[in-house]
Amino acid sequence: MHPSTANHNFIPSGTDNRIIPVSLFSGYLFFVIYGSLIPFSWNGLSFDTAWENFQHIPLLQLGVASRADLVANLLLYMPLGFLGCGLLTGRSRDALVLAAGMILSLLFCVVIAIGVEFVQQFFSPRTVSLNDIYAEFAGSLLGTLLWPMTGLRLQQTILNLLRGGKNARRAALVIYALVYLILSFFLTIFCCHTMNGSKTDLGTNWVVVYAFLWQ
Repeated sequence: MHPSTANHNFIPSGTDNRIIPVSLFSGYLFFVIYGSLIPFSWNGLSFDTAWENFQHIPLLQLGVASRADLVANLLLYMPLGFLGCGLLTGRSRDALVLAAGMILSLLFCVVIAIGVEFVQQFFSPRTVSLNDIYAEFAGSLLGTLLWPMTGLRLQQTILNLLRGGKNARRAALVIYALVYLILSFFLTIFCCHTMNGSKTDLGTNWVVVYAFLWQ
């Protein structure tokens, strides 16, 4: 068998091309929802009370200790917007397709953010504020804006990794460094989150999630 033919057997083709972006987006969506609700301590709040409270979400005056919350929420939703836009637009460079994908991805992320914030009312020690929603919206917006600028390059890097050869080694190093930096930065944010004592054990719970991912 010719070497190039063997290498290309590792590259999904046709409808299989959708498996990777769908899996990445679905997995990260689960990660966002799961991580936003742990430790799943039900507080017995009724739906009517939660709905009434949700219509009067406060905009908090945050101090220095709470800035890690906003940064963490912003960073958490950036990959969701990025992956969502990539899922909807694929490898298209058409301006109309990209614009439609960005808008739909942003709307979906906003719906998820609002839904998660509403559900958080039923779990202690979670708190809800407009500050969180604004930060999550900003993260989603930044993620969708990043896709047209870096998404296709990232896709090409992944394809180089799957093809094998000299370019694959470089692609593997780039992807490893990127993943390592992202997870390390997230972990630093949540460690600061814990030391600041904001939202009780939220930072500790996220550290557990990341410890599991690093195994």
